[in-house]
Amino acid sequence: MTTNRRQFLQSASAVTVASAIPGWANGQTQRKVTLTNPWLPDGSCMFTFVAKNRGYYQKRGLDVEISRGFGSVAAAQAVGSGKFDFGVAALPAGIQQVTKGLPIVHLGSAHYDGTMGVIVLADSPIKSLKDLEGRKLGSTVTSGEYPFLPLFLKNAGVDASKIQRVQFDPQVRDRALLTKEVDAITGFAGSILPNFAAANVETRFFPYSGHGVKLYGMSVMTQQERLQKEPEIARAITEATLEGMALTLRNPDEALEAFLAEHKEIAMTQQGRDRIRIGTALFGLTMFVNEARKNGIGWFDPAAVKSQVDMVMNFVAAKEDKAPNMETLYTNRFTGTVKLTDAEWAAADKRFAQYKRLLGL
Repeated sequence: MTTNRRQFLQSASAVTVASAIPGWANGQTQRKVTLTNPWLPDGSCMFTFVAKNRGYYQKRGLDVEISRGFGSVAAAQAVGSGKFDFGVAALPAGIQQVTKGLPIVHLGSAHYDGTMGVIVLADSPIKSLKDLEGRKLGSTVTSGEYPFLPLFLKNAGVDASKIQRVQFDPQVRDRALLTKEVDAITGFAGSILPNFAAANVETRFFPYSGHGVKLYGMSVMTQQERLQKEPEIARAITEATLEGMALTLRNPDEALEAFLAEHKEIAMTQQGRDRIRIGTALFGLTMFVNEARKNGIGWFDPAAVKSQVDMVMNFVAAKEDKAPNMETLYTNRFTGTVKLTDAEWAAADKRFAQYKRLLGL
C-alpha cells in the first residue's frame, strides 16, 4: 500500500506526540482525559466531537470523555477547580474566573467572535439599535453577553435608561421573542439563531462586534499546573481539538456526519440536523480572521486578548478581583501547526457565504 507524504507526516507527528505521553506507547492503554463543553452538544462545540469521532484524540494516545456543560462560566469554573482536565468555554468567561483566582490557562482559540448581540424578528419595527428605546429587551443575566450590554448600547448611541429590561431563563428568553412578549433579546447568535433558522423563523441580528465590543468565543483551557507538569498532554488535546475545527472548515458535511454519529438522537430529525449544520456555519464564519489565516487556527492575538481583559476588568470584574497575569493567562506554544491553505480558506468562505446574512455580515 502506498503512503503519501501527508499521511506519513500525520503518522510521524502522532507517534512523536504519543511517545511523549506517559502511559501510552506501542499499543499500551490510552491515557484517559476528561473535557467539558460549555453547553449541550450543538454547532458551537461540534469540533470536539469531530475530533473524537475521527480519532484525532485517539491517535495521540488519548481516550477523551466529553461532557455537556451548563454555560461558559460554569465550564470555566469546573476546569479551574480541577473537576475536568480540560474544557472549552468562552474566553471572556475564562478571563473572569482568572480574575477571581482560578488558575486557568487558555491553550487555543476555536472562535474569534463570540457572536454576542441583539436579536429581533424579521417583521419587527426595530430597524436600528436606536429603535430599542421605549421597547422591551429580554436577557439572561447569567449569560456571557449580558455584562457587556451597557458598553455595547453606549457605543451604539442608545440610551439604556429608555429600554425596559426583562430577565428570563435561556429557554424562556427565546420563546418570549417568538411570542412577542419582548421586542428583542440579547444572546449568542451562534447558539440561538440555529434554532430559529431551522424552524424557518426569520430574524435580524445586531452584533456587539459592530460597535467596538469584540470578544473571542470558545477557547480550549486547562489548569496552569497541568500545563506545567504535562505539557505534551496539553499539546495533544489542543492540536487534536483544533484539527477537529480544521476539518469542520474544510469539509462541513463530513464534520456534520461525524458529529451526528456521536449524537444519533439529533440525527433522527431533519430540523435537528439543520440546527447543527447552521450553528456550525455561524461559528465557522468567526474563523475568517487574520489571526487564524496567518498564524494558524487557535492563535491568540496578544493585543486582542489584552483588550478583552480590559473589558472584563471594567465591566465584569468585582472590585476585589485582580487583573490576570498576561504571561500565564494564555499561550500560543501549541498553535500554528493546524493551518488551512489560501485555497481552503477561499473554499470555506464560499461554502458558508449563504449564512452570513444571519450574522448581519
